[in-house]
Amino acid sequence: MRIAKRDWLAWNIGLDHNQWIRFLNPTNSFTISAQQFWLNRNGQDTKINGQLGSVLNDRDDIAGVIRRLQRDVTNPAVAAVCGQGSGSGNACRLYRFPEREWLTTLVISTAYLAGAVRPSFALYYDWSGSYSLTPALDWTFWDPWRMSIRYNWIDGRANRGLGVQNRKDNVWFELQYLLY
Repeated sequence: MRIAKRDWLAWNIGLDHNQWIRFLNPTNSFTISAQQFWLNRNGQDTKINGQLGSVLNDRDDIAGVIRRLQRDVTNPAVAAVCGQGSGSGNACRLYRFPEREWLTTLVISTAYLAGAVRPSFALYYDWSGSYSLTPALDWTFWDPWRMSIRYNWIDGRANRGLGVQNRKDNVWFELQYLLY
């Protein structure tokens, strides 16, 4: 089996800033952190002879179904475009890697009650059309006990940027005991 090797170029740039917003928090500043990430896969090829890859020709794609669980192809012409009646409907799940990816992040946070309560908000935006909005609250209610609550609202295009589960919003509760 021949494996195609690819060179990857990646860079990121970030900006952090502390900003006083006195009417929201008169005793602490807000921390604003933004980053821009860029990734380029040199030589990425998801098209073969001008056509998108398929279950019969999936260079630089990842199959979403284990190959040994796929059924035999009964109609190769229809299977090549993932059409109905090919005998291989489960095999048409491909996760395509784009040649270029852009991801922008923004996190804003502050502290109240001498640092015991820390609200924050995070935004992750993939330029292919996926995004995540994450409000969060961390609370040190009795040292060394802490509690974290987060909600991830994830939406956008499927199988891009933020992962294949980009329609799975979730709530996260965490109770921590810190060992000093």
